Amino acid sequence: MKQAITAFLLLCTLSIFGQNNAAAFDDELQGLLNEVDRELERADGYSDAKSRRIDELRQALGATVHDEHRYWLSRSLYNEFSYFDSDSAMAYVDRCSELAQRLGRKDWQNESELNRSYVYSATGLLDDAVDAIEKVDPSTLDHKQTIQYCERMLFIGTRKYQYINDERATTAYPVEIDSLIQKASVSLTPDDPEYGWFIGWANLKDSLSAARVIPELKTIVDPASMETRADAMNAWVLSKLYEYTGDPASRLKYLLRSALADIRTANKEIASLEEAASILFQMGDVEHAREYIDYSIKCANEYKSRIRLNHLSMQKELLLKALDVRDEMNAEQSRRYIIGLSCILLILVLAIVYIGRQMRQLSRSRAALHEANENLRQHVEKLQQTRTELAEANVELSRLYDSTKASARELAAINEAKEKYIANIFGLCSSYINKLDDFRKNIFHMIVARRFDDVSRLTKSPDLPQNEVKELYANFDRIFLQIYPDFVTDFNALLRPEERISLKHGESLNTELRIYALVRLGLDDSVKIAQFLHISVQTVYNTRLKTRNKAIVPKEQFADTVRSLGKPDF
Repeated sequence: MKQAITAFLLLCTLSIFGQNNAAAFDDELQGLLNEVDRELERADGYSDAKSRRIDELRQALGATVHDEHRYWLSRSLYNEFSYFDSDSAMAYVDRCSELAQRLGRKDWQNESELNRSYVYSATGLLDDAVDAIEKVDPSTLDHKQTIQYCERMLFIGTRKYQYINDERATTAYPVEIDSLIQKASVSLTPDDPEYGWFIGWANLKDSLSAARVIPELKTIVDPASMETRADAMNAWVLSKLYEYTGDPASRLKYLLRSALADIRTANKEIASLEEAASILFQMGDVEHAREYIDYSIKCANEYKSRIRLNHLSMQKELLLKALDVRDEMNAEQSRRYIIGLSCILLILVLAIVYIGRQMRQLSRSRAALHEANENLRQHVEKLQQTRTELAEANVELSRLYDSTKASARELAAINEAKEKYIANIFGLCSSYINKLDDFRKNIFHMIVARRFDDVSRLTKSPDLPQNEVKELYANFDRIFLQIYPDFVTDFNALLRPEERISLKHGESLNTELRIYALVRLGLDDSVKIAQFLHISVQTVYNTRLKTRNKAIVPKEQFADTVRSLGKPDF
């Protein structure tokens, strides 16, 4: 009866504050919930990885013949099983204890009993856990084992407090072990792995103590990757501190971070997800609460934790009862909705009938008005069509006029360019005729003077034609760039940035640019280009092919694009 009332009260909270689950969480909490969901989908993979590590350790244990090595391997197997499988963990505790006795190592025997106490506490055998830890003399323990002893005592005390006297619990742990916790926390340094865990527990007294230690513990938890058992424990105790300060959002945040570490380490003795499920249920997120409780029950079954299974079963029962109550409330609400909708539907039918009658009267009035409007619309459309046709004709006429003006200007510019180019060519030809005539006269005078050696030397030397070719290049470059001053810039724009042509100091054009300057002037035949520039046809062909490969325009369109470059400058 009490559980049913509790479920009903929780459901009322769900109805009032949890109508929209997405609105109940800020972005950070929603992101953590999504991350936990993703990690739960990978949980089997983490368990499989842990099983593979265990198999490797078992193979190594089976292969060794030295008792000391067997002890360390058995201890490693216990560490793997301690929060993964209680039966296997206890089996390796027994093996460690047997090997410690055989080797006469009292410190190892103490460690075995401390580990035995943990397994008993985790599975709910609290009396057996007490019997095991009482076999250990605290005065014989080193620093690390002393911390472990305090941790085991804390574990036994909190288990008794949380599960046996749950309703009467007013503090995080029994006052009988407070001095032990304080002593352990004082003896630790920030470098100890257990430092965060114990300083958290040492301050779980009141809200002031909890608030004072939270900043220090956050510096340990916040940077952690949440991939180890220690990360999970530190995040969990930080969530407990936030519970004492009355900050449920931060408590849930660090419970979820602790759960991430538990899932990634394949921890079956998981507490953080169980507590997170309880908080989420109270906040109205029933689906997450049910998923987390089911996973916790699965882990408790696999770990064989009797007390945790009992507590989780009670939570699951409470959740199911709340869901039943919610389903009944939803069914009753649905019935009320159906009755209300039926009434609305009846009113709507009557309204439709009345409106139908009014619509028929209105339709007749509209028919006459529509006919008059249709006649008017046809006249308006004819007028609009006439205006549109007239406007299109004006636009076309204007376009043709502008096109004719542009063509005329372009034709005039082209004609002027041709005239200027022809004038320059004639001037150049006249200059070469004069030079040729001077050369003829010079040869004639040498022959008359019988200076045959000078004639032979002059006609044999290549300097004269080479100089004339250089002069030809210089005159061509000067004339062409006078007409097309932006040709080099426009031509480079057709090439990839890394392939653009950089002229040397004093150069106006190079061979590659002269070839395409002739193409721009309409000379496309490679043989004629070679003759004009006094270079080989193969050089012209190779240069044109190489340049087309550097272009950003299609190869087959490159020559046409070059011929369209620039406008003459006058």
